[in-house]
Amino acid sequence: MLVLSHDAWQGKFAGDSGIVGKKVLVHGIPVTVVGVAAKGFTGIGTVPPDFWAPITLLNRLEGSDDLFGAKEAQVLRPVLRLKRRVDERQARAALGAWAANTTASLPDSLRWTHVELTSVASALPLTAETIAMFSPAAVALALVLLIACANVANVMLARGVARQREIGVRLALGAARTRLVRQLLTESVLLALAAAALGFFISQWTIDLGVRLMFASVPAEFVPYLRIVPLAPDLRVFAFVLLAGVAAALIFGLAPALQATRTNIVQASRGEFGTAFRPGRLRGALVVGQIAMCSLLLIVTGVLLRGAVTADRLPTGMRTRDVVLLNLDEQARAAALARLRAEPIVSDVGASTQSPLDGMYPSLGVRGAGDARIAVAGVDFVDAGFFRVVGIPIVRGRPFTQDEERRGSPVAIVSEAAARALWAGRDPIGQLVQQSAEPPRDSRLARARTARVIGVSRNAVSGWIGTGLERPVVFYPASADSAGANVLARVTGDAKQAQRRIDLDVSAVDPRAINEIHTLDDYLAVQRWPFRIFSWLSAAIGALALTLTVIGIYGVLSYLVAQRTKEIGIRMALGASVGVVVGKVLRQSLRYAVVGIAAGSVLALGVSKVFASVLVIVDTFDPAGYAWGIAVVLAACVAAAWAPSQRAARVNPVEMLREE
Repeated sequence: MLVLSHDAWQGKFAGDSGIVGKKVLVHGIPVTVVGVAAKGFTGIGTVPPDFWAPITLLNRLEGSDDLFGAKEAQVLRPVLRLKRRVDERQARAALGAWAANTTASLPDSLRWTHVELTSVASALPLTAETIAMFSPAAVALALVLLIACANVANVMLARGVARQREIGVRLALGAARTRLVRQLLTESVLLALAAAALGFFISQWTIDLGVRLMFASVPAEFVPYLRIVPLAPDLRVFAFVLLAGVAAALIFGLAPALQATRTNIVQASRGEFGTAFRPGRLRGALVVGQIAMCSLLLIVTGVLLRGAVTADRLPTGMRTRDVVLLNLDEQARAAALARLRAEPIVSDVGASTQSPLDGMYPSLGVRGAGDARIAVAGVDFVDAGFFRVVGIPIVRGRPFTQDEERRGSPVAIVSEAAARALWAGRDPIGQLVQQSAEPPRDSRLARARTARVIGVSRNAVSGWIGTGLERPVVFYPASADSAGANVLARVTGDAKQAQRRIDLDVSAVDPRAINEIHTLDDYLAVQRWPFRIFSWLSAAIGALALTLTVIGIYGVLSYLVAQRTKEIGIRMALGASVGVVVGKVLRQSLRYAVVGIAAGSVLALGVSKVFASVLVIVDTFDPAGYAWGIAVVLAACVAAAWAPSQRAARVNPVEMLREE
């Protein structure tokens, strides 16, 4: 019996309301559907399943050993619900003591020394890794919020200047300063609440658009494996948005409110400012801050865009364009391999326990015999066909023989990077490679604790393109008949068409034969996809920041031109040319830009140091990325100042003198 997921029920069974109680075939085994999970429930794993079955059926559905039989059981992941008022620390301590007592009589390799607990209460547990993953986006959005707040503060300062006489009269008539401050802050909060509510509703449309773009950009075959965290904004998000809006209004509205209600009643009633604290200085500081934050975001955007291009061009060291990878059911492996090898479109077949482009190879500490230095290397079990199919040449020595593959002989092929790490300046052929003292869990590794090197392969990506080509790798022998080995087939013609034909032909032999089948190009596209998504996201945030900064610069310079219209008219009446007037406005904008860009560039260098430790394949100090970001900000500052400068140039000095 099994429970179907809601998506599987809607998709594969077209929402059949009478599915409960019916029998369906799973890997050729008839099972009874006893229920359908609620919509939105996708389990606690990283990949949403199509169904849930009793654990006692695992051996029949997967062709593996009985978990409760005489053989050693596979590793299970218990799922626990803690009692109320029991926190994670208490549970870990209690389970650790229980595990130590329970396994005390077992061999050392099977004893439990500690217990790790991971919360699955949400799709993304609140761990240090999760926080680190989302913190760059949160910081970027916070910077955009600060830029927007700086714009609002500039507007409030301008309004304060315009309302000086009104505020001065109120103060002269006896109004308390605190009351006026409360009034101005209330106006700011009302604006913030309306903006927050509008932003909340816009976010629903934006999130839906983002999810659609994400699904449209990933290879279609991998869409079912994407697990989307529920992203619909709810009351908690709405409350947070309102709280953030109110906090921003209070923080950035306080300084303009305090300045507008300063205690010099005579100057206030005239609409003038004292020399102790001029609004122009504060406006200039806010604009410089906007430009600095915008420069930081756009420089990072430029670096990430360049990184996305680099990821698209990054060599893998292997052939992917005409290779299909199959994960086979163990019970049907022999028949599937026989049919695959008989396919006319299949020119060669290889095997590898690790998919070449689907997650990093497991790591193992290795060293040369008699050498104390330990190198951390990726580990894979392959046959000689693997190197032929993916085009990784053996540059020295020889590949595995069929006898070595079948018997799992203690021989190894190392990558060039592993050879340099272990035997720099020496010939690795014939050397012994030993595993670290930690006992390996894989029984095949236990048989090859010491292996003789028979070949050196060219460097290639070891599961993830982010590690580059220089990660050391040690290959041990295995055959395509080995349990758990993925099969790689080099095909002729179009790889996608070949994939569909292989799927049909092999499934005709045994419907349960193929668990998964994809092209290596699809795996590679999935690995490059996050870099493309991050660059798109950073570009969107950078564009928003740039737009807000341009609005801020334009608003400040327009206001300054309006305030100095009489001064400009007098200057032009005394002989100042249009070019001088325009140049004066542009120079003021460029002063803001130079100071802001310099500050933003220094901040970007600091951020790049953090990124450099995470984004291995991205040059976080890429000069072209910095130049691109700086050039865009500088051009935007000039563009924002152009309209106010032209307005200043159109001032009629004769009319200004008449008004005076």
